[in-house]
Amino acid sequence: MNGKAIVVVDMQDAFARAIAERKLLCYAQGEVLRYAGDKKIPVALVEYNNMGETVEELREQIRNLKRKTRIVKRGADGFAGTTLEKILSKWGAKDLYFMGISGAACVTATAEGALRRGFNVFTSDDTIANGGGELKEREFRWYVEGGTYFSDYREMIAHMEINF
Repeated sequence: MNGKAIVVVDMQDAFARAIAERKLLCYAQGEVLRYAGDKKIPVALVEYNNMGETVEELREQIRNLKRKTRIVKRGADGFAGTTLEKILSKWGAKDLYFMGISGAACVTATAEGALRRGFNVFTSDDTIANGGGELKEREFRWYVEGGTYFSDYREMIAHMEINF
């Protein structure tokens, strides 16, 4: 076990269609998923109930993953009322690398849930997005103060590599 897991939150078409930078977001997330596959880092896909599958742009990378799970949630926090914590603990994960939509709502709520449960939280500017545009100062500050916020996915992967 390497103590790491990737958590992908609400990367479903219903949410992604409102993202202006969708192509760049999916590219960055795809690179992180490829890295996870190469290093056998497990991935938890956290999806909102009845909102469809994870976007097509990421499905091939997801299919190629050896260690993955799909969690269906009914609220903003991916931990509330799900088996996410149990699965992450079974994987031996302590460091969680978050990607997804909406950086100001569901990703933040799930990351807050992770912190309350003793996990370490990491994300990058280009692996989370909001339907309404960029993160507001309050949300950005939360990521910087509540966890580790990288400027881009390359920096996030480099951190995973150094701490592998």
